[in-house]
Amino acid sequence: MIPQSHIDAFKQQEYCDEVVDFLGDCDTWREFYERCPRGDWLIIGASWLRINETLLAHAGCDCAELALRFVPDGEERPRHAIDVKRRHLSGTASDEELSAAWAAAWAAA
Repeated sequence: MIPQSHIDAFKQQEYCDEVVDFLGDCDTWREFYERCPRGDWLIIGASWLRINETLLAHAGCDCAELALRFVPDGEERPRHAIDVKRRHLSGTASDEELSAAWAAAWAAA
């Protein structure tokens, strides 16, 4: 059973009622993972389980890559930002490179 304290914590953080209701319908975190309809909810759940932040960042990159199909052909800034974030996580991109890539991707949005 997912502890009521976790569900209450989601409510206190003012997560949308939809995710709180979905969480309350699951008996375990594993069930939440297996049935969850949204990647951002999975990341929220993983953060509550204190999953390693680097793993969460990689998962965020994976989720962002799924949205790249909505980016117009020829627009490379969002993909570049994901690539720079992955390099940043591995220590091969600087904070400045990451900030510049993020700003460019935001401008593309």
